Amino acid sequence: MRKQLVWILAAAMAVSVASVAWADSTGTSSSAVSIKVTPSKLSKKSYKGAKLTVETSTLSNTNPGTPTHPGTVPVSTKDVKLKLDKDIKFTTKGLPQCTKSLENTTTQQALSLCKKAKVGGGAATACISGGVSGGPCTGLISFKVTAFNGKPKGGKPTLLLHSRNDANSLTTVLVGKLNTKSNVLDVPIPASVYNLATITDFKTTVSRSYKSKGKKYSYVSARCSHKKLTMKGTFSYVSASEPTDHPTATSKCTGK
Repeated sequence: MRKQLVWILAAAMAVSVASVAWADSTGTSSSAVSIKVTPSKLSKKSYKGAKLTVETSTLSNTNPGTPTHPGTVPVSTKDVKLKLDKDIKFTTKGLPQCTKSLENTTTQQALSLCKKAKVGGGAATACISGGVSGGPCTGLISFKVTAFNGKPKGGKPTLLLHSRNDANSLTTVLVGKLNTKSNVLDVPIPASVYNLATITDFKTTVSRSYKSKGKKYSYVSARCSHKKLTMKGTFSYVSASEPTDHPTATSKCTGK
C-alpha cells in the first residue's frame, strides 16, 4: 500500500494541470485516468478547437510499480469506457475515414494507407503475460500509437488506435466507438490482445483541424462553462471476481 501511495503522489506531480485519479478499488488491481485539454483558456459559451490528451492505466494493488514499469502483472481489462465532459465536443463531418485493414501493418504502412484520416497518436505499454496476472512483469513491451478516424459503426464515429512495436513485429488495432450524444468513448479490448498481454498504460493525444466543402472544422473542440473539464472511466476486467472500477479525472480551465 505504501508503494502504491508513493507512486500516486509521483504521478500527480508529473502531470501538472491534469489530475490523475485512481479508482477506490476493492479488487486486486486498480485503474486510473488522466485528462488534459489545451488551451486551458477557453470561451464560456463557444466551442474552440482544442487538443485532448487522455491516459488510462491499470496496475496491481500489491506491487504496482509505475504504468510504464509495472511490478506485478495486474488483471487485464476487457473494456474501457470514457465519459467526457459535455464541454468537449467531437466533429467528424467531412473528415476522411480510414476504411483499410490495418492489421499486421507497421506505422509507416498504416500511414500510407490512411494518412488523411490521422487525428493523433501516443504510446502504450503492456506486459506480455499470456493473460496470467499476479506474477512479475518480465516481458515489458512498448508500442507507438497512431490514431485514425475510422468508418462509423451503427451510425457512430469510430477511433482506430493502431499500436505497433517494430522490434517484435507486433501490431494491435483497438477500435473505439464514439457516442457523440452521451460523449462516451467505448474501447473494447479483444480477447486476442488480453490473452497475450496486459495493457498497463495507454496514452493518446487527438487534435485535428480540417476543411470540408469550404468550411473549417475541428475534430476536438472545447469550452469552459464550469472551471474544469471532467472525465469518468469505467474499467471492466476479464476476471468475473474483479470489481469494475470507476476512476475520474479533471483538467482545469478558465472561461472568458
